Amino acid sequence: MADPAHRARHVAAPRPTSVGAGIELVGHRRDGSTFPAEVSLSAVDSGDEILVMAVVRDETERRHAAETMARLASIIQSSHAAVISETLGRVVTIWNPGAERLYGYSSDEIIGRHIDVLIPAELRVGEHERRAAITRGERVEIYLTERLRKDGTTVAVSVTLSPVTDSSGAIVGVSTGSWDVTGQQRADARLRRLLEAAPDAVVCVAGDGRIALVNAQAERLFGYRREELAGQRRGQGGAPGAPGRLRCRPPAAADGHWGGAGWPPP
Repeated sequence: MADPAHRARHVAAPRPTSVGAGIELVGHRRDGSTFPAEVSLSAVDSGDEILVMAVVRDETERRHAAETMARLASIIQSSHAAVISETLGRVVTIWNPGAERLYGYSSDEIIGRHIDVLIPAELRVGEHERRAAITRGERVEIYLTERLRKDGTTVAVSVTLSPVTDSSGAIVGVSTGSWDVTGQQRADARLRRLLEAAPDAVVCVAGDGRIALVNAQAERLFGYRREELAGQRRGQGGAPGAPGRLRCRPPAAADGHWGGAGWPPP
């Protein structure tokens, strides 16, 4: 509560004021528990004398929200991903160091500008449709696309979109996270070139047993187009390796059989 000195000064010069600015004020309950408090003083003329009215507000929720926001800001600032927040009008409001490294703009250069500065012209319609879906409360899966850097070059990125909501739950913007996948795409392209250059039929199978890649020799050997094979399961034996990893190997026999039941797929 406000101490006598605060009250005396307020009676001498009455005006609305907040007590303890910059000071941690604590309220004490009857049961001995405490809570962070904000106290505001106002003068009330009762007719006989000037009274000081103290309004006490429990600051627990506000401080908890402030601490949560501070932790979130720290996570965003330290993230290796490019994290961007924009309004429903697609104006950039948040730009973290990861975005600066990926796209070349400083936060001072980009905040307040339209997000389209990062999007190639031919991709803007699709991007606008995805953002419209987010504002309708729909889910947009992670996707691969391209972005424009400050120097005019393009970069291949993996992108996630999430809604930004206010305290009432209303969607007020869109947050994006993006990662440079250029290196991954180069590695994939190199793998594909190696597969195509192989003299034998090669089939790449994911950890769940589904066929992910085949080369031209496999198409010729089995008589299936790669589009027909993609997604099919290898056979009863499953595929070795952890889920999500690829194993590439030639068929075990030269007669067009995998060396296990169920090949080629029906």
